[in-house]
Amino acid sequence: MKQLTHFVMPIQVCYDLDLVAKVEFIFKQYRTQEAPVLKSCERFPDGSGEGFRIDDFDTIGVVWTEEETMLFQPDEWFYMDTRIYLLGTPDTPETSLVALKMTPTLLKE
Repeated sequence: MKQLTHFVMPIQVCYDLDLVAKVEFIFKQYRTQEAPVLKSCERFPDGSGEGFRIDDFDTIGVVWTEEETMLFQPDEWFYMDTRIYLLGTPDTPETSLVALKMTPTLLKE
C-alpha cells in the first residue's frame, strides 16, 4: 500500500459470503484496543455498506482514498482486524490481526 493512491484492497474471507450476515473491517495504526480506528468498512449481504463483493467469490473489496492513506504513518506497520457475523447464529468465527505497511510516496499532493 502506498500513500496518496486511490485503490481497492481485495480481502479474502474464508467463508461463503452467502452465509454471512455482516463483515466488519477496522484499521488501526497500533495493536491496542485503545488506539483510534483510522478506517473502517462494513459489508452486508444486500450489498450495502462500503465494501463490495468481488465477482462471486469470497472476496470483499475495500476502497481506499488518497486522504485515507495519509492517516497512516509511512514505513510503519498498521493493523487490520476483522469480525464476521454468520446468518442464523450469534457465533463470530475467530479471525487474526493482519499487519500491513503503508509506504511513503515521492510524489506531491
